[in-house]
Amino acid sequence: MALVRIKNWFIYYKRFFPFRLNFIIYTTLLLASSFLLMNQQVETSSYYILIKLMAKIILVFSSIIIFLSFLSVSLAYLYYTKQHKKDPQIILKNLSKVSESKKLQISLPHAWLPLLGYISIQFSLNKSRLLPRIVLKKNINHQFFNWGRGVKSEFELPLQEIKSYQIQEVWIYFHDMFSFFRLARKIPFQYNYKNLPKDTSIDQFEAKPKQAQEDEIRIEQLKRLDGELLQYKKFEDSDDVRRIVWKVFAKNKELIVRIPETMNPFASEIFFYASFFNATNPSHYMSYQAVMLSYYKQMVYSVFKHIQEVRGAVQFASDQTNFVSSNADSVRNHITNCEWQQENSIDVYYNKSKGSIICLHALSSIEDVSKMLEKIDSETQVVLVCFGKLFQQNYVLTTLRRIFFHLPKDELSELKSKWLYQPLRLYMQKNEKELLSLLQKHVVNLNVMQ
Repeated sequence: MALVRIKNWFIYYKRFFPFRLNFIIYTTLLLASSFLLMNQQVETSSYYILIKLMAKIILVFSSIIIFLSFLSVSLAYLYYTKQHKKDPQIILKNLSKVSESKKLQISLPHAWLPLLGYISIQFSLNKSRLLPRIVLKKNINHQFFNWGRGVKSEFELPLQEIKSYQIQEVWIYFHDMFSFFRLARKIPFQYNYKNLPKDTSIDQFEAKPKQAQEDEIRIEQLKRLDGELLQYKKFEDSDDVRRIVWKVFAKNKELIVRIPETMNPFASEIFFYASFFNATNPSHYMSYQAVMLSYYKQMVYSVFKHIQEVRGAVQFASDQTNFVSSNADSVRNHITNCEWQQENSIDVYYNKSKGSIICLHALSSIEDVSKMLEKIDSETQVVLVCFGKLFQQNYVLTTLRRIFFHLPKDELSELKSKWLYQPLRLYMQKNEKELLSLLQKHVVNLNVMQ
């Protein structure tokens, strides 16, 4: 723990160190060249005096350029620091009206670009994770001599997980033209960003309604209501005498009639149940489970949109809160915020009188699914989302590519390269196989999504 604290402390304060590696190399070469020139006693050629004079001119000239570069960065940094105290304004806005767009624009209205240099920013998520730097080179008014009137840049957040993110800090860096110096400033900043699931294409399937909140739309196949043939009530004048239970009258001298069987022609709404119950421990293999969760959210939302386009009225019933809604935007936001949970199992969560569609995943509990299957009828649609192909790759070919072509090391590629040795892989493959076998035996309408 002590080593981790020291490492984090070093990484944090290293951002404030103004001299970059380029400057250290340049300074080393400058000092070495000066030492050689000053200590050279013997003239080795007729051009020695001329070469020595030219070398001195180059050293002096480059030193002046480096000094001006440092001065430009320092002035830009001090100017922004002064203006920020008066008006601490950082503008971050979405450039697209489409809610799933990641295209954003950030503006620093009171920043001044260093001469031939640039400004970069870095967002901090939850004060721990730093996103890649974003370079700001454009003046707000598109003028070359626009000092003090602000800079801006357009970018996309490199966020893959489908969830809500909270930006709590912004790091602003001022760079010179040679990348010799970098002056950093940390500024508190609050911005909430939702990486929403997208509607992806899936195979078409049909779902039949079971219940409605309002009797508005009739259906072709009538639905039975609860408590029909075997429920009784006391005889009333309007009741049919043919429904009197004479055995009860002979025994108790009381007229009892059977309640007539009724059929509901208005079961027009579809209730969609998506289970986020995870049979494994979500805190284990968190990177892999986060990728699986995002993929599952994507599939759940795609199924919801597909049924909504086909049927119209779809009620999404959550297993994490009492959330029930048919509004696409509300459902989308709710799915974005869903997490793996281990409290509300599918057999308790599912309502057999309402549920027309059930969405499961490869980490669902076999025991809970078995109990749930006892409740469903032949018309219930079951969707199983598999995770087996998420991390599949050709390990030999990928290794060769990494050796010879140096592929970029993004997070998903790193996870794929280590997937072969993960105990979670063996558990998931076994659980997925058993789930598929169980559902194929008991479910008439089964849809498997790879």
